[in-house]
Amino acid sequence: MKSFLLRSSAICITLSLPIVSYLPTTASSTTGNPQSQSQAKKASADHDMAVLLTVVRKNHPSITVISSSWEKKGETLRVLYALSKNNQLHVMTVNRHSAKITQNKPYKLPDKVDAMNVEKLLTQLKPRFNIKRVNKTLLEQKENRLIRTVFFTDNLKRQRIVRVDALTGETLEQFVRKP
Repeated sequence: MKSFLLRSSAICITLSLPIVSYLPTTASSTTGNPQSQSQAKKASADHDMAVLLTVVRKNHPSITVISSSWEKKGETLRVLYALSKNNQLHVMTVNRHSAKITQNKPYKLPDKVDAMNVEKLLTQLKPRFNIKRVNKTLLEQKENRLIRTVFFTDNLKRQRIVRVDALTGETLEQFVRKP
């Protein structure tokens, strides 16, 4: 048995858990039909998040894990952690099947992209599409582009949709909204 101490802001809990070997078992160690052997092989090939976090902590014992999440349909674990020496943020990816670290690099904030101001964009679109009233606008990223979708009512009281590149103001798509 091994005990772990979990700390919260107001609660301190000690857990006693049995020590379990997390090494993959071979199919020959299981008995029974071939279906149970294949299930045992599949279960042994995938490590859960707790095992992978112990692998991370073995390589870097003085880290503080900030967050961890599954990527690429559960194939890799992405761990965001801080080094206790200098509080620098790093990102590590661990393969779920082999429990090996595939990538370890400093965390870089994504570049901020300045989209065109909504009011400026609407002043360009109003004379072109006879916009009477703007219902709503959405900003989304598709195909590595920032796209502004404008839902509006025109002078003929038709509800229309225009998709515009948010950086350049180029009209990508326009159509009448189906009632």
